[in-house]
Amino acid sequence: MRRLLAATAALFLTPITAMAISMSELTSNPEQYNKIVEERDHIIYIDTNTIESLRYSPPYYTMRCNFYIASYSGNNIYESTITIDYDYNRSMITLMRKILDEDQRNGISDTKEQLFKKLEIELTKDEGMRVSLTNVKRWDLDGNLTGELSPAYGITHVYDKSFWAIGSCLFKLYYNEPF
Repeated sequence: MRRLLAATAALFLTPITAMAISMSELTSNPEQYNKIVEERDHIIYIDTNTIESLRYSPPYYTMRCNFYIASYSGNNIYESTITIDYDYNRSMITLMRKILDEDQRNGISDTKEQLFKKLEIELTKDEGMRVSLTNVKRWDLDGNLTGELSPAYGITHVYDKSFWAIGSCLFKLYYNEPF
């Protein structure tokens, strides 16, 4: 009877521990967990094994993957599935081409700084990404689940935020071209 209970407990607990994520797991598997941002208080990783294209209908794309934010200041790892809807008409590359074409038509010769300022203005209007987060979990750095958070849908205005970095990197990894 004790062996049966022990075997049942082991089978029940195995999936839970197999799904745990720790700092050790993230740093010791660089081929799976691609570090895309490292700042003073956090690091962001994309799980390359979970990248998938859900929609390929240029100029519209939808992609999904799991990502992790290791927060040193909070001693937490946030895990989530991110789904990003892209409008390539609003990508950085397309907007820069549009700005250069418009300047050429108008006989304007901008400096590099002026071009980047125009690009930034366009990106803050609409950066071409809409983000949804599901399966949001919080772990401590040792891999112990400490909470689950509510999903968030239709997040816009992500330029100059971590979601934009994730979306840009995800697009580049999958399609081998910048967004």
